[in-house]
Amino acid sequence: MKKIASFILMFVCGICASFGAFFLHAFATDDTKTYLIGANYESQASDYSISSDEIYDASPFDATTSARMAGKSIMPSADEESDFVFDKTYNTNSTEISDSQSVFVYLLFNQTSSHTLRITASDGVSNEISWTLSRQAIEMQIVHTTSVSNMRYGWMLVELPSTQNLTINTLRFEYYSDEIDQTATYARVLIYAPYIAQKVSNAIAFGSKQAYYNYAVNFGTYRYVNDKFKLTNITDLIDYCYLGEIDYLSYPISSYQFILKIINVDEDKTQSHTLVAGTDDFEYQFDKASNYEMSITLFKDSVAITGTTKSFYVNEFSGIYINFGLSVMKKGKTYEYDVVVSDEFLNHGDVSVVSASDGVASVRMDANKLYVTANKKGSTKITISVLAERAGQEAKIYSADYVAYVTEEATGVNWWLMGGTAIFLIVASVVVYTIMVRRRLIKGRYPKY
Repeated sequence: MKKIASFILMFVCGICASFGAFFLHAFATDDTKTYLIGANYESQASDYSISSDEIYDASPFDATTSARMAGKSIMPSADEESDFVFDKTYNTNSTEISDSQSVFVYLLFNQTSSHTLRITASDGVSNEISWTLSRQAIEMQIVHTTSVSNMRYGWMLVELPSTQNLTINTLRFEYYSDEIDQTATYARVLIYAPYIAQKVSNAIAFGSKQAYYNYAVNFGTYRYVNDKFKLTNITDLIDYCYLGEIDYLSYPISSYQFILKIINVDEDKTQSHTLVAGTDDFEYQFDKASNYEMSITLFKDSVAITGTTKSFYVNEFSGIYINFGLSVMKKGKTYEYDVVVSDEFLNHGDVSVVSASDGVASVRMDANKLYVTANKKGSTKITISVLAERAGQEAKIYSADYVAYVTEEATGVNWWLMGGTAIFLIVASVVVYTIMVRRRLIKGRYPKY
């Protein structure tokens, strides 16, 4: 038993150690980071030797808020625009690093083929530390393929562990290949906010990685028949969408398409709509109580890349109703019922009520109380109505029908009838007894002469 417990403990520890490097961001907060080049560097770009055409409006996503991190990234200007190789040196805030610390930097590769990237921290004189991220190592991190998924990553937090004490004054980024493949589409590189923090790994490590296709869908809520899904702009449905570093909602790319599908699952009916960047006009009404499914799928060159789905059930809407319905009524009595108006309404008027036959049952409302007076035996339809407005719909009359059944008035005890019946039965008993005695039908009893 102890051996089993020890094995489990070792297994759990192994898993924790394996995943420790993946969550590098958990080991450093803004209080423990020292930025070599801050995220909001734009106003001081020239001090860092960053040219104006290298200031790029892109940044990773905050894991806790799902919002883009502040500031901008650096997109080094390429020596060759066909393959994007470069050799750039940027000034940094003069910062001490020890052998117990690391340089952390977010990198993004916008294609799946890359060159080798060498990063060198230097004091600007003669002392330096270099780290090399090989092409093979980078490409293995960009795409993670398994038997069930093919995940494309974007921003990656890379740890570059220090092996010595050094005053960092510059960072050099060299992006190159010994041999250029003219048929390959090489990635451009984006660099975001390099900083120094406590060391997590003793080797180069790719830490927290973010999806390359980063978007948030807001399907909305649809609960009742006649609810409507309305689309006037793609932003009504998609809160944000970044294809790598590009804000798709601001700069749509023709090779990418979002397709919306709304499926009535029970009837196996599907309606599709290709979303148009900018102004769009689409409406769908949930006209039947059913199970539904809404999905958004991202296509690139007609190939599905990723998507998200929401399933839900649409019910019939009861805007107004009588709690527990109507009971069977006795003629001559008045009954009280609670009328409920749905809290789904934004606003509503007074409740009205009408009886199809006042002769059978007359009705009136008083402060959401329904009073029904049963007048004679029979049945009649009673309708309650209210003029109300629901979110996303025009004001209209909502109503509900009920059938009132009236029986005859309950009768009291007729004492005269009961007394007369008793006397009749007594007299009849005496007469029968006398006849039976006279005819000697009762043994031992004889008439008197």
